[in-house]
Amino acid sequence: MAIWDRNKVLPSALNSGNEYVEGDFPTEETLNAANNNAFYAVDYAEALGDTPDTSQVGNIGTPTVTLIDNVKTIDGTPKTFKKFKFANLKGEKGDAGINDALVVQELGTSTENTISQKIITDNLALKQDKTDSLTAYTAINDADYVPFYDTSETAHRKSLWSNIKSVLKTYFDALYTTALVKMTGYSKADSVASIATTDTINQAIGKLEYGYESKASKVMFTSLTITDTWTGSSAPYTQDVTVTGMTADDEPHIMPVYSATLSTAQAQEIAYGMISKAVSGANKITFTCNFSKPATAIPIEVEVIR
Repeated sequence: MAIWDRNKVLPSALNSGNEYVEGDFPTEETLNAANNNAFYAVDYAEALGDTPDTSQVGNIGTPTVTLIDNVKTIDGTPKTFKKFKFANLKGEKGDAGINDALVVQELGTSTENTISQKIITDNLALKQDKTDSLTAYTAINDADYVPFYDTSETAHRKSLWSNIKSVLKTYFDALYTTALVKMTGYSKADSVASIATTDTINQAIGKLEYGYESKASKVMFTSLTITDTWTGSSAPYTQDVTVTGMTADDEPHIMPVYSATLSTAQAQEIAYGMISKAVSGANKITFTCNFSKPATAIPIEVEVIR
């Protein structure tokens, strides 16, 4: 019986490289060679099922699946078969703006190929949570930052709270200086009354206006003189002193203005003592002496409370 081995015999070695024809008698070696090739094909197929080479599976580039040499020892002799190799399964790099290198750089690693789930997880832990899940806080101070999106730069930015307050102040200052309060339906109150907590703005200001206009005011008339010229040949003697702006409803308070010279002042005081009464009228005051009429002019001032 022939002894089978798994040594590969090249087809060119079969029958010295010639095709067999009818009547040829193949030798034992020839038959062994053909069977050896059949066994080799089985071994080749088994080798393809070996664990593939994945040493470059995490690289960046064009994904590839290739056949590489797979050396196996059969019957003490090394034989070269094939097995699969997978490479670059991370895929191609994108453009310069979104390639994996920039993602890695953003996450704080030093080499493209060192990116990992742990790195991503660790770095995402540094990102802010959703706003609605953050702890409420009211004590904002000027040194705190507030994030915002800058449309002019199409980028995310931050700003100090003190700066935001300054911007808002500028805005509202301009707004308030041009704002007008329109008091539609306003009318002045017709009587004195205290402002109530239930009053509208119109009602409150109407009361204030009435109260202001109803408040007494003082009017002074100066540089007036009661002369030594009186009407009447006997008592009562009268004299009208022009006081522009005086009315019949006014109640004048008359004050003599005596001279700084003593003798003159004494004569003026005696003369003023002779006047019995004073009555206001339209643009005048009428003085009356019921006994004697003074022979000395008397400078006066008149005060009216309205």
